[in-house]
Amino acid sequence: MKYTVLRAILFLCLCSYFSTAFAQSEIRGKVQDAENGKFIRGASVGLLNSKRGTLTDSTGYFNFYVAKAKKTDTIIISSIGFIPLKITVGQAKQQSIFKLSESFKEMKDITVKSFSNRSSSGSIIESAAYFRAWNYERTGGEIGRIINLPETEYKLDAVKFKVNNSCDSCLFKLHIRDVNAGLPGIDLLSDSIGLLVNSQMVWSNKKMPEFDLSSYNIVLRGKQIFVGVEVQGCVQPTFSPCSLSFVGTDKGGFVFKSNYRAEWQLSAGDYDIYEKVEFSY
Repeated sequence: MKYTVLRAILFLCLCSYFSTAFAQSEIRGKVQDAENGKFIRGASVGLLNSKRGTLTDSTGYFNFYVAKAKKTDTIIISSIGFIPLKITVGQAKQQSIFKLSESFKEMKDITVKSFSNRSSSGSIIESAAYFRAWNYERTGGEIGRIINLPETEYKLDAVKFKVNNSCDSCLFKLHIRDVNAGLPGIDLLSDSIGLLVNSQMVWSNKKMPEFDLSSYNIVLRGKQIFVGVEVQGCVQPTFSPCSLSFVGTDKGGFVFKSNYRAEWQLSAGDYDIYEKVEFSY
């Protein structure tokens, strides 16, 4: 009787184990440029309408586990400058290579014009004074500041910012918005502009993360713009947690929303978020 009870308990434990194991689906493979065959680093891979996901490494490889996923659930793979790929979990488990096609969208407010003078606007103090912890999962949130531009017409050349990043790498997306009643309005960029920042590119002045906009020829005319940064996802170090903070330097304030559904909030009377816009006029 004793051994019968033990066998029954062992059987139930094994059933529970296998039930848990098969409730998870492992999705893995490599993301590739469909045009030239090159593997894409920093591509975002995740379950649609979920925070679960990961980024591809330097060889384009990824793997992650999706709990209680159905075969008909959708995996979305995206990268800056490429058309997002949507595929079912069932199909994804049978593939090892996932190809993305390039996106050739034109940007709004583009004009061909020569600007001979260069200047910058935004943060003045370089030494770090404030660290604001930020969620590195994909929430659709943004954080940034409103920047005043002294010229009536100008071309954006670069946007610099400072972060304290202990993750292996993080993918950031740039937003340039107009300003209405002191709050961010519509996004003036019709295409995605992204930047992959590794753990060595932190908040030091010599290795500051920078969106290079020189090839986009973005010409704007507003006296104020909101420069926002969205975290698309981070790769954590193996077997250890990581953290991400935006760095502030000047007294002032910043504007943020924690996710894409949230309202904009103004943090006044605090240190700002370091951002500097370089432009030509």
